[in-house]
Amino acid sequence: MKKLVSILLLVFMLFGLCSCSSLISGIVGGNNNSETSSNTGSSTNSGTSNTNTESNTNSNTQTNTTTNTGTYVPPILDHDTIKYEAKYTNNKKTNIKYGSYTVKAPIITEYYNDYEAAVSMTFDDGADVAAAQVASNIMAQYGIRGTLMVNIASIQGNVSQWQNVVKQGVLDIGSHGWDHLDPSTIATDQLEHEIKDSFDYLHEYFPNENPLTYATPLSHITDEYEDYLIYCGFIANRLETGGKIIAPSDTDINMHRLGAARIDVAYKPSQVQINVADAISRGDWFIELYHNIRDSSHSTDLPAADFEAHCQWLYNNYNGKVWFGSYDDVAKYVAQYQTATIEYKACDNESMTFMAKVDKNYGQEMTLKIYMPFFIDSAYAIINGEEIYLTVEKEPNTRVVYINTELSEEGTEIKIMMGGNDKYFNNCNHTYVKQEEFDATETEFGYTVMICTGCAHTYVSSYTDKTASSVSPTSTEISTPVAIVPSKEQ
Repeated sequence: MKKLVSILLLVFMLFGLCSCSSLISGIVGGNNNSETSSNTGSSTNSGTSNTNTESNTNSNTQTNTTTNTGTYVPPILDHDTIKYEAKYTNNKKTNIKYGSYTVKAPIITEYYNDYEAAVSMTFDDGADVAAAQVASNIMAQYGIRGTLMVNIASIQGNVSQWQNVVKQGVLDIGSHGWDHLDPSTIATDQLEHEIKDSFDYLHEYFPNENPLTYATPLSHITDEYEDYLIYCGFIANRLETGGKIIAPSDTDINMHRLGAARIDVAYKPSQVQINVADAISRGDWFIELYHNIRDSSHSTDLPAADFEAHCQWLYNNYNGKVWFGSYDDVAKYVAQYQTATIEYKACDNESMTFMAKVDKNYGQEMTLKIYMPFFIDSAYAIINGEEIYLTVEKEPNTRVVYINTELSEEGTEIKIMMGGNDKYFNNCNHTYVKQEEFDATETEFGYTVMICTGCAHTYVSSYTDKTASSVSPTSTEISTPVAIVPSKEQ
């Protein structure tokens, strides 16, 4: 009996195995002529490349895997939303993967080079050209510019010496009247000689300076006097009101009643430095008033050692943050800033175009800050047909370029080409050799400067990480050079 049960169990087991074998054979494509196909595709965009993986399982159980780095398509600016689209194409399937990136509207910065604040030095009267030269020599050491506010009657006898001081580029020039008459007592028929004649004289003898600033004698002013200053073409007038400061972003500035802090033997620099620091912290424009920088007993003078100590204090604390511009330069910038506009105009698949203008151009360059998508590493601008290479600077979640240029009343067209700093290399096909090599530091990238032997184009090659050793190129030729351009701090 037990043998019979064992035989029956063995038969059932053999029958079950046969059934399973038949089912498996049908799935694989045997007796049932049935077919099952599986196709799985996945695409991943990391922002810099696309990876496409395909697997196809059929009767031959075949699997294919293809990795594609993709082809970069220049970003496109949407006319309505002002958004950039970073696009990468998959060569095999020609599909496009992209994402949109919102970019801030461009701006004209409040101060030149996007500095945080401004400090200007003015020197009244023009009684001593030697003292002006002393001031110029000291200021040159610290990258500070100033304005000589001269009485025409004081400089007429030796105007050539004053011209030589101004030509050095540290001090420009403005008017302090003709005869230093008190505005509160001057007669109406004297205004033309005191104000207009001084304006005409400065433009005749200092034509390259385009002097447009004034400082009323004795810090007095009347409505009639102010109206005549405007009539003659002066864009700003400085008083002495205890160091009153202004913010260029304010729309109600009276540029013909600007304040200044007097500094001399009685009012030492250390006494006004607190006010200077406070004004800078608020992003304001602070104007300082001096007379002669010389060691004498005159109450309005300031010893050269004290003046140099103050210049050094400014440099040590605020260099690279504050615009040490002349009174004339900053006044022109502020006057233009009050009416300056920048407007987006057009775009294509590799560029964007803006129109910037001012109501009145006084010859002072303005600084434009233009935001870029964070994936753009290089750019150059085309302004009035001239190509200007730009440094793309990193900021949180975006990148920016700065452009310094004069803006016309009609409008200055500025076209930003995104990428393309290798265009000259591609066109000239010359040999590049190493010109200079810079090691990396804790704060700066290391890099190698290459120069074209045929047309002298200069590029930066072989960037290295900060604190890493500089890497020399292995060949005298480079394939993707990047133009070397100064940063805004330089």
